[in-house]
Amino acid sequence: MKKATAIVRSILHAGVFAAVAFLLAPVSLAAYEATIEAPNGVGDVVALTNALAEINALQNNTWFNAKVWLKPGVYNLSGVYMDSANHLNLKSCQGGMIAGLGAGPEDTILLGGGETEGHRVLSASGSNYDWMTISNLTVTGGWTTGDGGGIHGNGTTRYRHLIVSNNYAAGSNQGGGGGCMNGRAEYCQFADNRVVSSGSRFGGAFWTDGGGGQQANFVQGAWHCTFSNNECHHRGGALFLKGKCIDCTFVGNTAVYGGAVNCGAVEWSWNSSHFTNSTEILDCKFIGNTLSAWGHGSAVYCSASSVGVPISNCVFTANDTTVGGSGVIYKGDLYDCIVTNNVRVEQTLYNCNLYRCYVAENKGTGGGNSIDSVATGQAHAYTNSNCIFLNNIQESYGIISICKAVVNCTYIGNVTQGGANYGDICRNCRMWNTVLDENYQDKGKNPYYHVDVRAHTADGDLTLVMTNCVFGRADSYTTLDANGYVTNAGVANTRRVTNMRFADAANGDYTPRTSSALYDAGCQEPWLLSLVGETDLAGNPRVFGAAIDIGAYECQKMKPGAMLLFR
Repeated sequence: MKKATAIVRSILHAGVFAAVAFLLAPVSLAAYEATIEAPNGVGDVVALTNALAEINALQNNTWFNAKVWLKPGVYNLSGVYMDSANHLNLKSCQGGMIAGLGAGPEDTILLGGGETEGHRVLSASGSNYDWMTISNLTVTGGWTTGDGGGIHGNGTTRYRHLIVSNNYAAGSNQGGGGGCMNGRAEYCQFADNRVVSSGSRFGGAFWTDGGGGQQANFVQGAWHCTFSNNECHHRGGALFLKGKCIDCTFVGNTAVYGGAVNCGAVEWSWNSSHFTNSTEILDCKFIGNTLSAWGHGSAVYCSASSVGVPISNCVFTANDTTVGGSGVIYKGDLYDCIVTNNVRVEQTLYNCNLYRCYVAENKGTGGGNSIDSVATGQAHAYTNSNCIFLNNIQESYGIISICKAVVNCTYIGNVTQGGANYGDICRNCRMWNTVLDENYQDKGKNPYYHVDVRAHTADGDLTLVMTNCVFGRADSYTTLDANGYVTNAGVANTRRVTNMRFADAANGDYTPRTSSALYDAGCQEPWLLSLVGETDLAGNPRVFGAAIDIGAYECQKMKPGAMLLFR
C-alpha cells in the first residue's frame, strides 16, 4: 500500500512540474542555435551578423538562450557595423555563447577595422542571472573612443580561451579596458592592447568591476591568464582589478601607476555571516613591468581606497621604474612572496605589510631612501613579519628598511651607498626577535660606515625599540656596554655580536646555530634563557637542539631558491 501511494505521489508531482515547465517555456526556455560557415578559411560575416540580429530581435527580455558557433577562419569585419559603436552586437542574453570551433583560439579570428573605422569588435552581455560566454576566439583590431576596445561585456560576461590582441580604447566614459571591459577571463592571452589617452583611464588590457549581478558567486577578474606588452597612459598597464587575479603572468606591461595591475577600491562582500575582501592577487608572476612616466608601482599599484588588498604567493622580478617613482609594489599586503632582482626603484616596497616574504638582490636608485619604506607620518604602521632581506643594494640616501615594525626577520648582506647622514640598514624601526649581520654602508665601493641599526633625527625619533635582537654592526647612535649589549633607552635583551654562524647560509637557511656567539657560555645569555619554554609562530619551541628561532625561521621553510626555480 505504501508503495502504491508513493507511485501516485510521483505521478502527481511529475504532472505539476510538467505544467509549470509548460507555462514557463515561452519565457525562460526560448533558445536559438546557429553554426556559421567559413569556406576556404573566410568567415561568412553576413551569416554571422544575420544570426546576431535575429537573436536580438527574438529575445524576450533577458530570458533567452542563444549559441552561435563559428567554424575556423578569419571573419573580416571591416565595413561591417551592427550599430554606431560595434562591428558585432549581441544584446543581454542568459546562458548564451559565442564560440570558435577550431582546435585553438588562433584558428578563429574576429578582425576589426582598427582606428580608421573606429568600432569595437563585439558588444556582448550576459544577464544579471546567468552569464554569456565568449570562447575559443582571437579578438583583434578593435578601436573605440569609449570602453572595451575588443569586447565590451558586463558583470556576467565570461571570456574563456581567448587571444585578445592589438585592440584600443580611449576610455571616454572614464573607464578603459583596451582589450576587454567587465567580466571574468579564464585561460586567456592579452597582448599589445592599449588605453592611450590623457586623464583617468584604467586597464590597458582588461577592466573589471568586482561583482556579477545577481550571481553572488560570480566574481569578476582573471584566472590563469597571460598579460604581455599592454599599455595604459594612466593606471593599470595590463589590468584594472576589482575582483580576483589568480595564477596569472604579467610580462612587459607599462603604465604611470601600476605597470601591470592597478587595484581599484576595495570591495567587501557578504559571505555567510561576515564581510570578506573580494579583491585579491594570488599565485601570480610579475616580470619586467615598467612605469612609462613618473608614478608608482612598476608591478602593482594600490591607491588609498584599495589598501589592504592581499597579494599572496607571488613572484616579482626584473620590474623597472625607469623614469622615477615609488615601489615595485605600492601599498599592498604581501604573504609568502618573492621580491627579487628588481631595479632602478626609489622604494622597492612602499607602505607594504610583509609576511613570510623573501626580498633579495634588489637595487634601488634615484631619489628614494630605502628598499622598504613607509610614508611620512606612517611610522610603524606597517609590519615585516618572518621575512628575509638578502643582498639588497640601496643607492642615494641608502636605507633598507625605515620606520617599520619588524618581527622575526633576518637581514643579511645588504648594502647602502648613501651619504654620511644616511646609510642605515634599519632606521627607526621597532624590532623584535630580529637578526642583522654583514650589512654595511659602501660609499664609493669603500666601507664608510658599518651600520645595521640607527635612530636618526631625520624621522624626529631618536629612540631604538629593540627586544631580543642581535646584530653585527652599529654606529655612534647605538650605545653598547662592555659585553656588547645595547644600552639605548627602549632596547631590551639585545646584543651586538661577531662571527655569527647560520645553519646553511649557502643554501638560504639563515637559522642561527648554537655554535655562534649567540650561544655564549652554554646558553647563559639572559635573553636566550628567557626564550626557553616559549614557542614560535608555528607553535614550536624557540630554543631546540642546535637551532635558535630568532629571525625569519618560518621563512626558511619557503626554500626561496627552489621556489624561484620551479616557478
